[in-house]
Amino acid sequence: MCKDINKKALEWALSKAPAVAIDNYNKYGKKLVFGEDNGSMTIGPLWIWTYLTFTDNKDKTETTVVAPYMSTPADYWEP
Repeated sequence: MCKDINKKALEWALSKAPAVAIDNYNKYGKKLVFGEDNGSMTIGPLWIWTYLTFTDNKDKTETTVVAPYMSTPADYWEP
């Protein structure tokens, strides 16, 4: 789900950016792509201290973003 949220955030940002900024991003910028989420972290500290990762492709034209996630039952700590 983090991958989908991050994709939507990028779509929103691009929809709000001025045309000149989008032109510059498309002409000069590294494109952001989103990899599969990293997880599931089973306890809070693991999730808190596991950061997003950013990996450039070989020719430095794309950066892959991978987000950690924590998934627990609704009654995880209190029924």
